[in-house]
Amino acid sequence: MASEVFAKIGRHCRLVTAALIAGPWPGRDIGDIEAALQGRAPTTQAAVVAGVLALLAAFSFFAGQFGLIGLAVFWLAVILLIA
Repeated sequence: MASEVFAKIGRHCRLVTAALIAGPWPGRDIGDIEAALQGRAPTTQAAVVAGVLALLAAFSFFAGQFGLIGLAVFWLAVILLIA
């Protein structure tokens, strides 16, 4: 049961990471990035996912220093990056 939950969380984290990487990379879509991540060793996958999500958290903490307007700008940037 717990391993299924962790596997599902891992898939979602990889998908978010792929979306954040594919956003500013012209000519690449989420599927390409996710396939490239799947082809890597599990430790490399974990390092890439952890690094991207840590940067996302760091940027959100920085934006939080500017209050609600900073957080609104942060989420707008994330949405535009992924879309």
